[in-house]
Amino acid sequence: MRAVIGGAHSWSIGGADVALAAQPELPAGLSFHLAPEPPRPEAVAAGTWRRMSRVARIAAVCAAPILERRADRDELALFWGTGIGEFSSTAGFLRTLFTKGPLGASPLLFQNAVHNAPAGHLSIAFGLRGPSETICAGPQTSIRVLERALAWVTLYDRPALVLVADDLGPDVQQGYTFAEASAPMGEGGAALLLLPDGDGPELTWADAPPAEGDWQRRHAYPLEPPCSNSPGPSHDARLGLFPAVDLVALAACARTGGTVAWAAPAGGRERSVRLGVRA
Repeated sequence: MRAVIGGAHSWSIGGADVALAAQPELPAGLSFHLAPEPPRPEAVAAGTWRRMSRVARIAAVCAAPILERRADRDELALFWGTGIGEFSSTAGFLRTLFTKGPLGASPLLFQNAVHNAPAGHLSIAFGLRGPSETICAGPQTSIRVLERALAWVTLYDRPALVLVADDLGPDVQQGYTFAEASAPMGEGGAALLLLPDGDGPELTWADAPPAEGDWQRRHAYPLEPPCSNSPGPSHDARLGLFPAVDLVALAACARTGGTVAWAAPAGGRERSVRLGVRA
């Protein structure tokens, strides 16, 4: 499978387009790092912004620079991925339900307490009318979303927006602490526009083991930290981005070239995938 990357943007603990920015040093062991407050894109109405959860806002900030330049939004397929889903909204809604009863439960939190709520907000805000798919698969989220999007572009010869984001609210932090996670954690997201053809960097998919110099990521969520064996600002580990880290790395490769190698258990054995970008 192959596609052309027509745009890439990310938002993380380093701010906008963190794929090109120097990464802050993160301490070893469990620690949590929040992204800056996402600014409301001009295309998103103030009322819509107020109804969006934090993870939806991060997703909107990642997607806005790409979508604002597209005139074919009615044809654009949206592939939205989130590793932990609307965990913060769900926990908040359940808290109001148990403390205030059914009549006092928050309608705003209720409407956001589904994993595809951010996709709905984005569709309304940016006028997206194409097919939409939501995947929430923990550490495998990014690779599953990319696989589906690449298949769409290859089979139907139509563009797709791949978008992955996660937040780190207090309830999420408590969950990671309870699970005895041992790696630095941070929130963020990234968006890639995939086109069937064009002059941009080419993204290719292959079921193959990693090669020397690949940016590698091995998933054992949430106890095993991300790792990298390739130095440099374009391929260095996006420590603290979990699991949107995969898409952020590809966003960096879209500008510089490179390969992301991904490995995770599948069907009782480890499956390796190489995503190469020819800049």
